[in-house]
Amino acid sequence: MKIIKQYFDLFDKKLPIAPASIQINLLNACFQKCIGCNKPNWPNIELSPFKVIEILDWMNLKFGESVVFSGGDPLAYQHLDKIFSHIGGLKAGILTSGLWGKDCPIDTVIEYSSHIKFSIDGASREVYKQARGVDTLDRVKENVKIIKKSAQKLNPNLQLRCDSTISKFNYHEMTEILELCDELGLEAYFFPIHTWKDLQLDLVTLAQIAAEVERAMKSPSYKNVKNNLSNFISMQLRSKPPICIIPYVHFFCDVDGKLFICCRAANDNGKYEDRDMTAVIGNIYEQKIDDIWNSCYAQIVRNNFYEVTAEYCKFCDRYNKVNQDFYDTAHCQTHQIFL
Repeated sequence: MKIIKQYFDLFDKKLPIAPASIQINLLNACFQKCIGCNKPNWPNIELSPFKVIEILDWMNLKFGESVVFSGGDPLAYQHLDKIFSHIGGLKAGILTSGLWGKDCPIDTVIEYSSHIKFSIDGASREVYKQARGVDTLDRVKENVKIIKKSAQKLNPNLQLRCDSTISKFNYHEMTEILELCDELGLEAYFFPIHTWKDLQLDLVTLAQIAAEVERAMKSPSYKNVKNNLSNFISMQLRSKPPICIIPYVHFFCDVDGKLFICCRAANDNGKYEDRDMTAVIGNIYEQKIDDIWNSCYAQIVRNNFYEVTAEYCKFCDRYNKVNQDFYDTAHCQTHQIFL
């Protein structure tokens, strides 16, 4: 990211800078009922398209880099045409189940997105249905093919990937999920589940997981894995980074307008009542986005989370490596990063 060059001043001064990236939950509704997700129990509300547009216009004005739309399932949002007309120079990502309704402007999504991430947690219909709550694997596979075909004409540079959440009951299909990704032409990413403790991988299961990881790494389809599968076991140790720079360059907008410092603070997919309100910097229904981002209160919240104390931070699979690399480099380690 171009904003990385400003991190070193940030480290000493802890000053807010324009966000490099944002994530926006458009709605809580979804086409599935995943076993590791509490979203079906969240309020059935959606974010106003006018507020989404306000954020996108501001990001373009501030030379932001990217926005990720999530939910629920963002492809169930009824105002995609409106908001995608304001993407401007932003790189737009979609986190989706791979399902959509008849009124979804899927060609618009394909044309103006930079990447689409499909959540696929099983390679067989049986395991997929257990994980996702619905028997729609075949339909998802067909939809991926539809997107790939349309992208050849509308957006040849569109990146497509599979994000697979691994838990106690689907780890044995890691190799098969890899092979499915290979078949569909998707990059593959694996993440350990971070919600619902009864589904998380325990020490007894880790020995079996290690054997499955070894089997997956020997598969010809392993070339499609984009995060280091050899580190999958160590990811279970769940250590917290020494610092967190993410609140200075990112925010997460939930469907009720609250701006959290990140998705973990918003307890996305967890229990609604467990959202961390101490990590909220403002609400776009109550203030202008620029006033929120540059407020003294937002800076206090950022500084409070700079030295990592929140327990949920150890479940962060998205930013912990960035934080650790930044910490090491800022403390005069010899290796180079962000190159």
